[in-house]
Amino acid sequence: MGEAAGVIWALLYLLFALVFSVGPILLFFVIGKLVERSHYRSLVRREAALKHIVVTNLKQVPSGVTATSSFLVTGDVVVAPDYFKTWWAGIKTLIGGRLGSLVTLMERARRESLLRMKEQAEAQGARFIINVRFETANLRRVSGQGNQQQGAAMVEMLCYGTAIKGSAGSEP
Repeated sequence: MGEAAGVIWALLYLLFALVFSVGPILLFFVIGKLVERSHYRSLVRREAALKHIVVTNLKQVPSGVTATSSFLVTGDVVVAPDYFKTWWAGIKTLIGGRLGSLVTLMERARRESLLRMKEQAEAQGARFIINVRFETANLRRVSGQGNQQQGAAMVEMLCYGTAIKGSAGSEP
């Protein structure tokens, strides 16, 4: 019976080690996926509601539109990866290759900042946004020794452009 008890304790120890080492990673993976899916659904819904606002990176007002007023609009968002994406990106940097988990994060940031800019333009009555640009900034803290970056990887995505109010009958 002593040998059987030892095997049971070894299995319990192994189970305990697995639950507390792999468990948090799986938990963060599931939570991160749920949050990401929810955000994608929100993006799709809001993009559909704002599709009537014309956005272009060109510097000219769209043909057929007579601008009655113009003003700067911006959309800003700060994003950070979840624990699992940070862990997986660390593994991938050792191996090499495309960091797909962070690519989706940046895509969501671009779409969110663009939507925030369009929402601001709509609130002020604009139907067109021209000369749209994106800027990014890395928000990691830099330490004094050798300018090494520390802390969680966070990125700010800023989208800006010139909103145009068109005169009546000037819609494309």
